[in-house]
Amino acid sequence: NHKDNVFASTSGDYRFIYIWPGTFIEVDEIRASWMKVRPLTPETCTIDWDVLEDATVDRAVADEWNEMYLATMREDYGVVAAQQRNMTSRAVPYGRLMASSESSISHFHRIVWQELRRLLGV
Repeated sequence: NHKDNVFASTSGDYRFIYIWPGTFIEVDEIRASWMKVRPLTPETCTIDWDVLEDATVDRAVADEWNEMYLATMREDYGVVAAQQRNMTSRAVPYGRLMASSESSISHFHRIVWQELRRLLGV
């Protein structure tokens, strides 16, 4: 898809930092952003998002890059909205990862749990 093509055209110099429970920091060759997700009620939240861009980057390139990030955010908003619906029922014990684009996170979680089990002898 277009988002994959835009990301693939870069050097790959990308850092993503997650600080529990709801802060995200991203740095790449064009921009740096930080986001804080704050719960408002069991079924709603708000997101504060700030972005700094490299002013020397061509405006058309920066705009395309920003659209790629916004497309990702729109996907994430849909996932969050689906999970928060009826959270007061406690039917959803934890957030789900998107299998199509977050499988590396699941893989990392499995490796961590396997190592913890090994270390604890469980």
